[in-house]
Amino acid sequence: MPTFQTTVVLKKRCVADGDYQQTQGRHSEQRITTGKIGGFRKFDTVRYQGQEYFIKGRMSTGYAILMGIDGNKINIKPIPKFEKMNRVSARFAWIMRQQPMPSISSSTHQSLEIYSRLSLADAQPSYNQAMERFPIQ
Repeated sequence: MPTFQTTVVLKKRCVADGDYQQTQGRHSEQRITTGKIGGFRKFDTVRYQGQEYFIKGRMSTGYAILMGIDGNKINIKPIPKFEKMNRVSARFAWIMRQQPMPSISSSTHQSLEIYSRLSLADAQPSYNQAMERFPIQ
């Protein structure tokens, strides 16, 4: 049985096609800008202070709210300005990030070894037995 060993995890998150909230205000009288502001769009990948983030929100005053791959806001004080960011790539339908795999403790590693030794041939007799008792034929 092959054993795969990797040190990297690929995290993916789907991004909506557009901004679905078009207006704000009590009677929807204020239009919300959905295009680029300062050359940046929502979910663009940017580099700020040597790390890559995604744009969660933009302000017409030249500031942006940044987020990680999990969608949580990154609390950076002071709020980042567009002019201090570099756009790495435009938004795609999926945002992806490679991260190092968390280390596995020895007890977890031993349980993973046990599961890797199990095969379908070992489980087939008990599966057949359970299917014979299953009420619907």
